[in-house]
Amino acid sequence: GCEGFQIPRFKEAYGVTESDTFRSMTIQETGGTRKTVAAGVAGVFIETHEDPDHAPSDGPNMVPVDQLEDLLKTLMAIDRIAKGTA
Repeated sequence: GCEGFQIPRFKEAYGVTESDTFRSMTIQETGGTRKTVAAGVAGVFIETHEDPDHAPSDGPNMVPVDQLEDLLKTLMAIDRIAKGTA
């Protein structure tokens, strides 16, 4: 999605640099949200909309709001397993 193009601009605007403790990536680079969380990422950015097909922009990339809770529960479970806190 467009976030891949926005990340460098945000890092430059806020003076953020990549290091051993900070790395940016897009979900597309890692093979999907579940794989990204399983790899130990600390946070995800999720776009939602009540009706993605009629969203003003990025509709195909959005999670319908009514599916968000289940997705977050799944990602949190994967995160606990990946970090050994399950």
